[in-house]
Amino acid sequence: MWTSSHIKRHLHKLLPGMLFTTRDLLAYGTRAAVDQTLYRLVKQRFIKRLARGVFCLYDEQKSTPPPSEVAAVKAAAFGKQIFIYGADAATLLGIPVRASRPNTFFVNGSTSSFRYGKVVVYFKSSCPRRVSRQETQTGLVIKTLLHFGRNRCDQKLFSLITAQLGRTEKEELRRFADLVPAWLSDIFNRQFRLPKRWTTSSWDTVGPTKLQTNLT
Repeated sequence: MWTSSHIKRHLHKLLPGMLFTTRDLLAYGTRAAVDQTLYRLVKQRFIKRLARGVFCLYDEQKSTPPPSEVAAVKAAAFGKQIFIYGADAATLLGIPVRASRPNTFFVNGSTSSFRYGKVVVYFKSSCPRRVSRQETQTGLVIKTLLHFGRNRCDQKLFSLITAQLGRTEKEELRRFADLVPAWLSDIFNRQFRLPKRWTTSSWDTVGPTKLQTNLT
């Protein structure tokens, strides 16, 4: 009874449409007690189960949230963060790509998946360089280049992917040459006429003014 009353009090404080997880409620009782309370609330149509461990207040008038929102909440419950997938980054840049597995996200954690309605959401573990600079224009470019990979990323494709970048954004790419694999760093060096394997530490030592002198 104590667990049930405290969970209901917690839920009444939520804003309409706000998602919550089982883990948000574990302070109110044992896992078994929380699960049992949530099960009863779902049967009573007080809350709606969206995915395993993810719920929202029941509202027939409100449309179901997109998979990206559910994925973000579920990942956060386990101390993770989701990032845009490489193929989706390419699409945002207007670069044609083969149809990829939908509802896939990079995550700073282990690879996993879960079912949300009729779809399956995939978490793909990624190294820091794939998720660095995440939603910025340069971040999208890096993810797109890494998605195409060494064998497909030639000079023509590189030029197409970076065509929309301004001077400031290209300089930002130069600064992160040491965060990408050697093959991509070499492309940066050729395209931007950088010293071999220019690194962020080199940038901090030399500075942008002297670097610009080296490039001209």
